[in-house]
Amino acid sequence: MATPPPGAAEVVVPVHDGEKKGATEQQIDPWNVEAGHDAQGNALAIDYLALSQKWATKLIDDELLQRFERLTGHKPHRWLRRGLFFSHRDFDNILNKYERGEPFFMYTGRGPSTDALHLGHTIPFSFTKWLQDVFDVPLVIMLTGEQLKDDEKALFKDNLTFEDTYKFGLQNAKDIIACGF
Repeated sequence: MATPPPGAAEVVVPVHDGEKKGATEQQIDPWNVEAGHDAQGNALAIDYLALSQKWATKLIDDELLQRFERLTGHKPHRWLRRGLFFSHRDFDNILNKYERGEPFFMYTGRGPSTDALHLGHTIPFSFTKWLQDVFDVPLVIMLTGEQLKDDEKALFKDNLTFEDTYKFGLQNAKDIIACGF
């Protein structure tokens, strides 16, 4: 079973909703987070192990963080040490390549849906910039928009056109550059 980030206690929050009867499982997807509930209707702590299994990721553990520090000579980012990021996909493979001196690059992106980034958008970009600096590797940042006629934001958000995503992409590029790129 996955443990909460260091220093965090497992939390059970009472739910004062008379309609909550019987146990329910957590429901988490890209758009919603709904805690599971016990039979009394109390919200349960997020099950990080279940999320990792559902999304086919590996939990970030002390062994991985120690290996990162040993190979790079850098302490793991404070967000890794504090458990803000709890799982990964292929970070161990990146460390393997880094250890063997093999080239690699990083790739990330943004599907613009507003004209400004909020904290939830800037955290991954700030972390990515830190990783780019530590590994000293090229980085590709893909901004989707009007040029991609299947842009997910324009397809899934009401009243958002491909032209809007293009304009937002231009504005978002400025915010991304401000993260140090």
